[in-house]
Formats: sequence, structure tokens, C-alpha cells
Amino acid sequence: MVLNLAKTQRQPPLAKYNPLQTEASALLTHWEHFAILELFKTKSFQSDQEWIAKRLGLSNIEIEIALQRLAFFGFIDTSRKKWRTAKPNNTWTDLVSTSVNKIFMQKKLLEKATEAVEQVPFARRENASLTIQCSSKMIPKIKRRIDAFLDELDSFIESEGPHDDVYQTVICFYPLTHSIPQGENR
Repeated sequence: MVLNLAKTQRQPPLAKYNPLQTEASALLTHWEHFAILELFKTKSFQSDQEWIAKRLGLSNIEIEIALQRLAFFGFIDTSRKKWRTAKPNNTWTDLVSTSVNKIFMQKKLLEKATEAVEQVPFARRENASLTIQCSSKMIPKIKRRIDAFLDELDSFIESEGPHDDVYQTVICFYPLTHSIPQGENR
């Protein structure tokens, strides 16, 4: 599942992704909702709240609330013995701009990325960075290339199943320099 929080211009192919409605996106701003949806797709998935809590390192209460939200919005069906996803491959609907919900979610994902640097063995993660000079005119093109990379990575990973873990991809591209107003030298 691709959760692109800061995309520009390009919308994902509608046949591949289910857009989140505004009401759902407001309540599903915590990373665990999307992690649970992906966990459903793993080969070892168990329809058990405690098992999900252990796999994600969360409390049973946090998982119970997340499962209730996912069921309420029709993303999962827990009415049978074996739970299932009802709406796989979800994404945000407004990919041109950001929102308070998207900002909150992105901050939480970056916090999780920081925790992983400290707690996850290097063999089980990848953190890459690139410091480079850049023209601000290139930013829209760079965003489109990051977007295309995420779509390609999503398709590649989905095609190589069955899966046993849930991972998060966070790619950051931001200026390290501050703009100086024209005519002002520092």
C-alpha cells in the first residue's frame, strides 16, 4: 500500500488505489491503521487483537480502537472467524495539497523512522540520504520522480509475496538552506 502524504499534481491510478474520504482520513491519521491493513496481507496474519498488538508493539486498547475505526469505515470485516480487508490499497484523496491530518501523520511516521534508526538492526532497515545542491525550479520534477519511485516500489513489493512483515517507507527531500529575499546579502 502506498500512503503518499505529500504528492503533487499526479493522482494514482484509480483502479489500483481506493481514495480515503475526508471523514475517514481525519480519524485514520495514526500509522497503526495502515499498518494493520498491510498486516492483514501477510502470510502469518492471525485474526486476533492480541497478536496484532504484539506484532505492532502497541497496547490491546490501541489496537481495539484502530480495528473499530477500520471496521466502522468499511476497511475491514471482523464479523467472521477469519478477518479480512474489505478495501485494500488505500491512499489519500487530495494529493495536491497538505492538511492538518497529513501533517500529523507525516510527523508520526518520521518519529517512527527515528525510533527505527535507534532500535532496528541495520540488516533489517535502510536509511539513505543525499545532500546536494539543487535549483528550486526542479522541485516539481523531483516530487514526480519520488512519486514514480514509490509507485514502482509498491508494485514490486506487492508482486513478490507472500509477505511476513509490515514496513514503512519515508522519503524526505527538503531544503537545508533558507531563502534570502532578493537584494539582501548575508
